[in-house]
Amino acid sequence: MRNIAYLSLFLLVLIVSIAALGQAGRKPVMQMGVVTLNVRNLDSEMRFYSDVLSLDVLEETQETALLGKGKPLIRLVSRQDLQAPKDEDNGLYHVALLYSSRPHLARTLYNAIMKSEDSYSGSANHTVSEAFYFTDPEGNGIELYFDIDKSMWQWANGSVRMETGRLDAVDYIKKNIGSETGNVSVRHVHLKGADIAAAKAFYQEVLGFDITSESGSAVFFASGGDHHNLAVNTWISKGSPPRRETLGLGSFEIILSEKDLKKVAARLDEKKVAYGAQDKEVYLSDPFGSKILLRVGP
Repeated sequence: MRNIAYLSLFLLVLIVSIAALGQAGRKPVMQMGVVTLNVRNLDSEMRFYSDVLSLDVLEETQETALLGKGKPLIRLVSRQDLQAPKDEDNGLYHVALLYSSRPHLARTLYNAIMKSEDSYSGSANHTVSEAFYFTDPEGNGIELYFDIDKSMWQWANGSVRMETGRLDAVDYIKKNIGSETGNVSVRHVHLKGADIAAAKAFYQEVLGFDITSESGSAVFFASGGDHHNLAVNTWISKGSPPRRETLGLGSFEIILSEKDLKKVAARLDEKKVAYGAQDKEVYLSDPFGSKILLRVGP
């Protein structure tokens, strides 16, 4: 009986130790939150996101507008004092809105093209997703997309296969349009940066994202098994200096648990990365000058 008791105690200690090791080595689970855009013409931008892209105006003041679909997604801030960025500047490549329903995406796509065909810039079957691209009146890139079933994603050695295949918008609308609604969320933010190695060092080693795909001039980061939540490319911005405050990207949010936020803050201290903190929020910039708010959330 004594041997059985010792064995039971040993197994209990072993299970607790394994669980603790798993928690210590666990990657943080991070989601994207609100993206803030500095804009010159608040009325024009608000009309685009509400009338063309069918987002709801959740809050509005003389200087700001918050738009979303059930929850906040895009914040517009009037900044007539700022200059427009140059094409080669670091900053926003596009912000991507994920639709949980094909009929909802197709209906939004139809409305957007009918009301502002000139803003439509293309489409692609990325193997993991069906994506449609727009440019707002001030040059900010917007992606609207639907994820295909995760069981169809093709993974190899921690990398997911993502391609750029043909996807016809008219055919997509005809096949999928319907009254069904669903959730809409900011699922990824694609940035222009100056250096891929610096992007990997910051977003993987400091913030804790996994790298899910990379080439010589672009790298894709994800959390929680997604294909990507962040991306950085150097296609036209390679070697550019850190961005100054301009129109375009103001900041973007990354949402995580309080425990994970503390771990990220500890790595920021360890790596001597400058940041500010208040309550359950951390403010910082990436190596290319793009502002990030890390905040606790569900």
